[in-house]
Amino acid sequence: MINPNEVTPAKKNKNTAAPEEKGDKPVVTKQVCALPYYHGLLPREDIKSMLKTDGDFLLRITEPNPGQPRSLVISVCDPRDNPRHFVIQTDGTSCFIEPHQKHPDVINLVRAYHRITLGGTVLLKTPIHRQAWEVRVFLLELP
Repeated sequence: MINPNEVTPAKKNKNTAAPEEKGDKPVVTKQVCALPYYHGLLPREDIKSMLKTDGDFLLRITEPNPGQPRSLVISVCDPRDNPRHFVIQTDGTSCFIEPHQKHPDVINLVRAYHRITLGGTVLLKTPIHRQAWEVRVFLLELP
């Protein structure tokens, strides 16, 4: 299980990010975990059956390669009904997918991509909510 307090900041964009700072805030906060469309650790293979219509989207955590830090990803269905995946990056003070579209936090980033296209082709339209059986990890308290 993933503990949101142990998630490392998202992968830095080598071309645009400031050098790594101790003040980097994690992208996955309790506020992000509380979003009804945040699904936690979810493999890419499960996404196709969840995103069915242009603009359907969700937030999830992925582990790109074993041993690498986990990343927060927006998965969205494009106009051809194919899933696309965008890693949310941070530079310590803002979150972004595209370096020219920086936002103070993930919630504002998601709001912005309801109005502007993501990757030049897709808008976030319909959030795909967690199912009742999906565990909201931030509510769990481990001994």
